[in-house]
Amino acid sequence: MTFIDFARLNGVQIDPNKLYPSERIKRCGTVDKPSSGNGAYFWDGQRGWVFDWSGEAKTLWFEDATPWTDQEKREWAIKRQTANTEKDQAYEMASKKAEIILRDAELKEHNYLILKGFPEEKGLVLEDKLLVPMRNVVTNNYRAIRAFGGTVKSVSTRRRCFWG
Repeated sequence: MTFIDFARLNGVQIDPNKLYPSERIKRCGTVDKPSSGNGAYFWDGQRGWVFDWSGEAKTLWFEDATPWTDQEKREWAIKRQTANTEKDQAYEMASKKAEIILRDAELKEHNYLILKGFPEEKGLVLEDKLLVPMRNVVTNNYRAIRAFGGTVKSVSTRRRCFWG
């Protein structure tokens, strides 16, 4: 049985053209909903696992090729935890950067708001850019700042998102 067959048997729909060895977890659709992102898998070229959020939400290990030893599973879990810790630290740095940037912004009118039909509204503006803070819904910390710019004459806007 191939890894793709194993995934389909367990409800995860992996596009064969997108399957390649990687150190990252990838999201994909499920057999029931191919366009959803409810499936996830890990494949290192020899071994892997699948996970279906819409099903039993359990990690199912592919054991047909070279089986994972318990030690390798523990090492992989530690590696994953380290990556999550590094990601959390990057989010914390992004939050601090966003606070510094937003501290310098002024509450005033902006052309983007006028273009969108809100001529009386005010927003956080820094260097002619309208700043919209993006927050983590759980912690309420800043995750990013979306900057909107544009002119009334050209009726064009430019958006950019600043991540940590």
